[in-house]
Amino acid sequence: MSDPIDKLTRLGDALEGAPMPLPASEIRARGDRIRRRKHALVAGASAAVVAAVAVPVVALTVGNGSDDPDNLAPQPSITDPVPAAALSVENLITADDAAWNEVGTEFEVSETYPGDGQAPPSPCFQSSFAGLGAETVFQRDFRWKLQTSGTDIGPQLNEIIGEFASPEDALTAYNEIQGWYDDCRPPGAERFEAGEFAPVPIPVDGQGAQMLATYGPVDEELDPFGDEGWFLDTGLVVSGDRVAVVTALSHGQDYNGQPPPAAEMLPAAAERLVRGNGVGDEPAEGDWPTTIPDDFPLDSGFPTDDGSSGFDPADPSEDNEALLPGGDLQECQQIDNPDAVDRLTTRLTTNESYYARELQLFADDEEARSYLDSIQDAYSACEAESPDYEVDFTGDSPDAPSRLDIRWSDGAGRQVIIVSQVGNSVLVAIESDESGSGAAGDIDRMWVGVAEGLATLLDAVTDLQTGAYASPTEGADPNLDEPAGTTTIPDDIPLDVDMADMGSDGEFHTPYRPDATETGLTVDLCGQSVWPVADTVDRLWAWATGPEYGDRRELVTFATVNEAVAAVEAIRVALQDCSSEDSTVWTVTDILTGYDSVTFSRTYTNGLGKDDFQATRVGNAVLLVHRYGEGSISGVEEGAQDRTDVTTAIAPSLCVFTVDGC
Repeated sequence: MSDPIDKLTRLGDALEGAPMPLPASEIRARGDRIRRRKHALVAGASAAVVAAVAVPVVALTVGNGSDDPDNLAPQPSITDPVPAAALSVENLITADDAAWNEVGTEFEVSETYPGDGQAPPSPCFQSSFAGLGAETVFQRDFRWKLQTSGTDIGPQLNEIIGEFASPEDALTAYNEIQGWYDDCRPPGAERFEAGEFAPVPIPVDGQGAQMLATYGPVDEELDPFGDEGWFLDTGLVVSGDRVAVVTALSHGQDYNGQPPPAAEMLPAAAERLVRGNGVGDEPAEGDWPTTIPDDFPLDSGFPTDDGSSGFDPADPSEDNEALLPGGDLQECQQIDNPDAVDRLTTRLTTNESYYARELQLFADDEEARSYLDSIQDAYSACEAESPDYEVDFTGDSPDAPSRLDIRWSDGAGRQVIIVSQVGNSVLVAIESDESGSGAAGDIDRMWVGVAEGLATLLDAVTDLQTGAYASPTEGADPNLDEPAGTTTIPDDIPLDVDMADMGSDGEFHTPYRPDATETGLTVDLCGQSVWPVADTVDRLWAWATGPEYGDRRELVTFATVNEAVAAVEAIRVALQDCSSEDSTVWTVTDILTGYDSVTFSRTYTNGLGKDDFQATRVGNAVLLVHRYGEGSISGVEEGAQDRTDVTTAIAPSLCVFTVDGC
């Protein structure tokens, strides 16, 4: 029986004249190692097609792999092309890597999500990863398992990773992040003492560094005696075009982390960043999945509806007739199908083609293997009886096979069946039509198309086995141009928090909705009006005045998140080209709020007077806080901190305007 990998090599040569990127022995060696490292096998257009077919072989080969060094690919590095898939959650550290006193025992994963999120992963971050130029970003938060107090959640741990356009861009970001800690001032901090970033050896090419900083005070609720401090432990990695930042934050009187946890976690973070985190290991015996999610994308890659009368889909459902009793598997001898614990079946008929897929979960991997073997035996009997059949079984030994490829063509029609086993699951994919010429190249091209279309689906099957499966929409970036879920401002937003009432010497207005004729704050930056903003949906104001005193807070909402993003960005852009006009000086202050904020002040060269502004976006809402008083440019930083204190007191109540809500 012919070797399907050798056939792939010949097929790649026939299609474009490009060789198979890896030898068959290497493909098998990688396949035996079930860790799903989807390597980039690209060597021209035809090699990309071949690689797409090779991926399922890697993803589906289960158990008894060889760790012979001669069969292993070179370890990835910056100088060599890194054999890794696109950045994903698999490149984040796991709970088994998380360290405090003992590695892998004290933290559990709290949340994993794409993007920068609403709050920065470290109180010293001055920009988002996207703002640094990262094209893809993922984060993971960890929860302290030994929490003993309802108010003190224990040490906090986060990792953020990003993939940049080039290694040069990644290195620039890596260096810039280190610079942030030189002038860091966390919200509410009265002191900040940064250490020096020290090199940390990592197991891949690149650089690693760790630094411990302290700051305070600690909130009285956590430190009633006032004798503790915050310890900010930070680890950084750059490798190729990727950067990772590990942040461990804790409080106490003394820091006993030797070595610091970030330094201890950094080698694992570096290896995960390049090679992935190894999800894909076969489940322990007795821990097989028993349920296929209703939204499992079994029909992913099927042709879309072209409006023709012949387009007839049967959406994935356990209520659809199974393939075997439905006659989709035309066996030459009986196929034994053990009772499945769950099943999902889908079909699609078009004017030209027929498609069918079925995913079944069995009691264990042995029953799944028994089903695959029965299909192989039946179609091997067909191959023995007719030259129209060709059956290939992918695997190096009877203990490791996981894929069966069946081709049939009689000169008028053609059919391809791919049967794949992953753990206790068996996936069957069928495609047939009547347009085939019967030539070997023609049926092989159909086979390539079927296998290529299965690549993503096979990853989902493997994730289902390892518990890493997520809904196709879970974790996806929301469409920020869609109408926001909430545009009405609740009446109980505490806009007037810490706003001074001057009594008879001024005015004091608790939160209210202004009428259309009332004029509020007006901000013009070198002739460019940035506030008020047009097309807002709702408004809520609070303000107070007094002798040489003005305190104003204005909250507005927009129909979409992107409109709110644009409003804050317009202020940033205007400030870039406006440092002074006539006797007015505009000063931008870099200060962290934990949100998308811009902080700036207006002072004068010919007299006293200072206006402090801070605009902050939370979801589809923007909060502008303003304070006026007698002052000069020397008080800009103090004014920025004052406005930040107001913002951070109000902003948590604005969570209603975020995608996730409160």
